[in-house]
Amino acid sequence: MAIRLRRARTVRLSLAAAVVAGIAAMSTTAASASATSAANAAQPAVASASQQAADRQAQANKQLVLYFNDQLFNDDNLSVIDKYVSPDYTQHNPTAANGPDALRQLVIQLHALFRS
Repeated sequence: MAIRLRRARTVRLSLAAAVVAGIAAMSTTAASASATSAANAAQPAVASASQQAADRQAQANKQLVLYFNDQLFNDDNLSVIDKYVSPDYTQHNPTAANGPDALRQLVIQLHALFRS
């Protein structure tokens, strides 16, 4: 996954960051798929309503992930970490520590590397 910065440089995020972006959209899609398969054929309106609700939630999750990444990496808005990252956040990059403070330091380092 690559994010364009204002100065036309690219920050390459770890595979874990790309997976995080995809998980938000996939988790509701998987839940909606299981809900749809579990729905009875005699209740097509309920299954359709469930699918529509799941699709709306998946779209909302996708928009949130895009907003978070844009604010964090393009607008230097580190406050989104406090708003959206859990205190027990697990960083799946083995070279980085866990937690929101470690993520904040990682982003600061990336900004320093690519904006100097």
